[in-house]
Amino acid sequence: MIEMVKDHIFGYAYDQFGLFGPVAEYYGTVEAQARGTLHCHMLIWTARCPASPEEFEKSLQSPEFVQRLMSWLSTTIEQDFFGFGETDMVVPSVTPKTNPRLFTD
Repeated sequence: MIEMVKDHIFGYAYDQFGLFGPVAEYYGTVEAQARGTLHCHMLIWTARCPASPEEFEKSLQSPEFVQRLMSWLSTTIEQDFFGFGETDMVVPSVTPKTNPRLFTD
């Protein structure tokens, strides 16, 4: 199963673009949950990603980069509560707490 995901979803075996674009490298490890079912954690390095955190921060200054990043994220990330539509969900109103490490005066 992992080989199929790697080859077909990531496009790694065929030197083609997968879901995340061209993949330079990947690393994965399989582990068992308490009930014995297996699952995999993977890291994927894409060929076109910024080379360092500083380069990524610099890229975020470009409105074009931010637009492309947000567009890509909106097409690759999906959340769903099975059987419930947006109109069926009630989100309680909460007041966010500030974290002094994140916010400064």
